[in-house]
Amino acid sequence: MDKNNSDNVIIRSVENSRDLKEFINFPWKIYKEDKQWCPPLFSDCKKMFTGKHPFHKYGEMKLFLAEKQEEVVGRIASIKNTLHNKEHNDNTGFFGFFESIDDFHVAKALLDTASAWLKEQGFDKMTGPASPSSNYEYGCQYSGFEYPQVLLSTHNASYYFKLFEKYGLNKLIDLYAYKINKESSLLSHEKMSKTIAIIQKKNSHIRIRELDKKNKKAEIYRLLEIFNLAWKGNHGFIPFTTEEANDLYSSLRLIAEPNHVILAEINGQIVAGSIFLPDYNHFIRGMNGKLSLLNIFKILMLKKKITRGRHLILGMLPEYRRGGILHLLLNEFANRYYKDTHFKESEASYILENNHLMRGLCERLNGTIYKKYRVFEKEI
Repeated sequence: MDKNNSDNVIIRSVENSRDLKEFINFPWKIYKEDKQWCPPLFSDCKKMFTGKHPFHKYGEMKLFLAEKQEEVVGRIASIKNTLHNKEHNDNTGFFGFFESIDDFHVAKALLDTASAWLKEQGFDKMTGPASPSSNYEYGCQYSGFEYPQVLLSTHNASYYFKLFEKYGLNKLIDLYAYKINKESSLLSHEKMSKTIAIIQKKNSHIRIRELDKKNKKAEIYRLLEIFNLAWKGNHGFIPFTTEEANDLYSSLRLIAEPNHVILAEINGQIVAGSIFLPDYNHFIRGMNGKLSLLNIFKILMLKKKITRGRHLILGMLPEYRRGGILHLLLNEFANRYYKDTHFKESEASYILENNHLMRGLCERLNGTIYKKYRVFEKEI
């Protein structure tokens, strides 16, 4: 699919391995001077765009490149997510993996093309960026560009927000990332100690523990199952599929140690839990997209040099939401990661702007919003 417009922007679909290589490599052109960007691993990109990723079990992507004067100047993916539309009973298509030079004509040509493809598929609305869904990189960052990209989070050029607004995309919802500093968090934790003691006394039947090494896979699966139940009905939610659970487990098993996963158990049944990961972008940033055995060895040997982490997943069964379990999990987190450890700060993300429970907890730990992201939508 080739298209010319009056501004000499040519849009063509990705049809072969050469096109795909250009699609994957293009972000290096945008971020070559951006010290906060963490290059994705080439192996992960190939997996995502060649259909080997579990997303393709329920979704479809059409990839496009933009050219001016025979030079690639942008890229975009039109995304069909049948699981989202089934879950939310709507008729929404998505765009994602957007990258462009700072040129509105290029951005418009890309978004027009993505919109046209989605309309051809029968959708009446376009939402994004979703790369490829809300369970992965989601939203357009529009503040906090002075801070580095944290593991598995979104980072984009600062001018994308203006390009999207100029195109006529409208705000759907904002997402926040909270930064929680060790020292201020511990001060807050000490103030909460009496409350936590009362909660512990009232809930002596709740056992807080780390991941069981012998049942590592089964317990991570259980946590993802709880996540699916806990977040059902929230904005953008789609459940992790069995294939995605397998994929996530494969990704985590080398880097997630048992004490990175905290679980709450009642009568032998896991009812809540969280995954906290060291920010391995500290090392991945220097790999420039290439993963080797030497790099893996370096990560495993030098991981204690990482001073930042990210709260990746937090979930609990809905019936236990008001029972103090969140406080017990946070107490365990403070005891494990902030007392006598190398961690100095953590990020909690993404948190929906209307998730007042989670926002309140972050703020009680003296957390502050330091990055903001916006999800856009447009009728097509």
